[in-house]
Amino acid sequence: MPGTKFKSAIVMIAIVAVVAACYYLLKPRLMSDKGFLEIAQAPIWSDLQGIEFQHRAKRDLKLPVLLKGAVDSGKYDVLGVVGKSSRTPSVWIVLNVNAGVNGIYAMPSDVDYALPCSYLRDLTSKEVIDSKVRVALQSHCIESL
Repeated sequence: MPGTKFKSAIVMIAIVAVVAACYYLLKPRLMSDKGFLEIAQAPIWSDLQGIEFQHRAKRDLKLPVLLKGAVDSGKYDVLGVVGKSSRTPSVWIVLNVNAGVNGIYAMPSDVDYALPCSYLRDLTSKEVIDSKVRVALQSHCIESL
């Protein structure tokens, strides 16, 4: 029956249109929700946590250190910098992408850190660094470290 197929096609098009409209209307709200973003960003946070755990006890690590393609299946680079905590010798920061309303990807996120401004200038000239991440790194750089 041609009429039934036509009606089914119209219903299917209407469903697709409603789903698309909901997606475009809700996406901005979801992307500003910290809880939603944490779930969507879980692979990056997990990889970063693994890197931090792997290097946690290495007090002799020469920092800063750049790990190319270290997180999210090789998509993003990670920078290890000197942590300003006796318990935490280093902080690991994803360079190429920021965490949206959650700030930047840094593990641990609650430890202050420092890096030489000269190193940051050199790194910025050679690597692609997300603008939000660059601003955060600049706020922690020290001319003589």
